[in-house]
Amino acid sequence: MSGKQTEFLTILKILGCVAKADGHLHPKEKIPLTQALDCLQLPDRISLNSLLAESTPFEELLKQLESSLAIDIAYQSAYTLAYVDGHCSPEEQELLDKIEHAFPDRILWNGKKLFSRALQDAQKISPFLPVKPITHPRKRKAKVQTFIEFWSQVNAICSSFSTSQAAIATEAIVYWNQLNLIQDIGIIGGYNPKQEIPALQETVFSSLGITGSRLAIDALTQLLPDRQVGTEASLGYQTTWAIGRVADAYFSQGCQMDEVALKSAFEVAQAEGKAAYQTHQEKIATKQAAIEPQMRALVKELKAGQIAEEEYLVEIQYLF
Repeated sequence: MSGKQTEFLTILKILGCVAKADGHLHPKEKIPLTQALDCLQLPDRISLNSLLAESTPFEELLKQLESSLAIDIAYQSAYTLAYVDGHCSPEEQELLDKIEHAFPDRILWNGKKLFSRALQDAQKISPFLPVKPITHPRKRKAKVQTFIEFWSQVNAICSSFSTSQAAIATEAIVYWNQLNLIQDIGIIGGYNPKQEIPALQETVFSSLGITGSRLAIDALTQLLPDRQVGTEASLGYQTTWAIGRVADAYFSQGCQMDEVALKSAFEVAQAEGKAAYQTHQEKIATKQAAIEPQMRALVKELKAGQIAEEEYLVEIQYLF
């Protein structure tokens, strides 16, 4: 294995420790670990079970992280995994604290407060595409489709900028946009943004663990030297598309879909979104090239502390 692949495996072991810290492995914690193993294509002898059976002390695993990128990714991935079910147990928090204490000279993921607050702020009306209820079925369907396509393309471009330099901020944008997409579709369908809509938002991002899995895996795959170019953009597009489709089905059915039905609908819609991305890929690439200089300038300002993360989120969205 290369040095990056070795660090990738070490982080997986760290995540295994976090996942089982409270005494059991939650299904939503198992998803990102399984996906990570699939990404790396490790030897058959290395499985999820073998990682969870890892006996190396947690502190010793942390000492195996040599690069700054690996340290940052380890903390970000562990943090998102710990909070993937909407609650971080005392045991999981203890391990997060150990990571912080092991690297006292580093600022580890200063975007975690923004990430944790995003769901709480989700009821705010999006200022970018103001919406109103639409009673005409055909017009409502057309408007929903327009929103799904728009936000899917925006998130494809934002996800493509999810590099080690700006992963936190761009992932927060994708998360925020997906929350807003659910909200907008609900409002178009005549639902109250402070009542029925937050219930679906919490189910999609907490119960289904979509965002926690995506954040953890996207961060980890930065260590893979052979990761495919365009993977982030495609995943950002198809995940957003699927969330939009699920939201449309949920509100169209009077908010009666349970978690099992939502998960099944999401899987079908994600495959549909993957095909849609291929259709719009050229258009997305053209837009990305057009705004790349402005996005990189904003990243530079963010890193230099010249703008706050909240301001960065707004400025990026106005580019579209």
